[in-house]
Amino acid sequence: MPKMNLFLPLGVKILASFGKDLCEAFSCLENSLHYLMARILTNLLQKSSRNRLASQNNCKNSIFGFKSNEIVNKEVMFQIGELAKRCGVTADTLRFYEKNALIKPAGRSDSGYRLYNEENQKQVRFILKAKELGLSLDEIKELLGIKLEATEHSCAEVKAITSAKLTLIDEKIAELTKIRTALKKINDACCGHNNDDASHCSILAALE
Repeated sequence: MPKMNLFLPLGVKILASFGKDLCEAFSCLENSLHYLMARILTNLLQKSSRNRLASQNNCKNSIFGFKSNEIVNKEVMFQIGELAKRCGVTADTLRFYEKNALIKPAGRSDSGYRLYNEENQKQVRFILKAKELGLSLDEIKELLGIKLEATEHSCAEVKAITSAKLTLIDEKIAELTKIRTALKKINDACCGHNNDDASHCSILAALE
């Protein structure tokens, strides 16, 4: 017991000499723990919020058993309305193309709704560009068939379709030119006066 009393003053002196530094160290440690706990709590709240939002979206999208954009076999799929919006046409136009076997759905949702993919989008754009060139649905269908199996066909087959269309257009132009010439002839022969009655009209006479 006397020996402990001998070391007690020494211990008091040591604590007195380091007391200030220890207090600062404990204070710094306490602040660090508070910051760490705040960060952990913030991360947990953010994660919980994201999970809740994702759950709400999934619930909303699955009310009717399908989503506007679904991923099937790692491929983005969308409904006919989205395809129509992307291509700048109406849903009825797409249904018409589908009815005529120009396009077909890439798949169906769990509820049976038709789903389309980016390849369908490319096909619709192909159809629209071909229509601008005056190609018929049958001609477009033939070109699409060749495109789907391009390695099995030649450029000559493709050119044969467009060449035939050019021939048809040239024939129509020639026919329209002939019609225009004849129509212009009788049109120029008519005086077109307001004070002359039609009984003397050269156009009516030419048509007799």
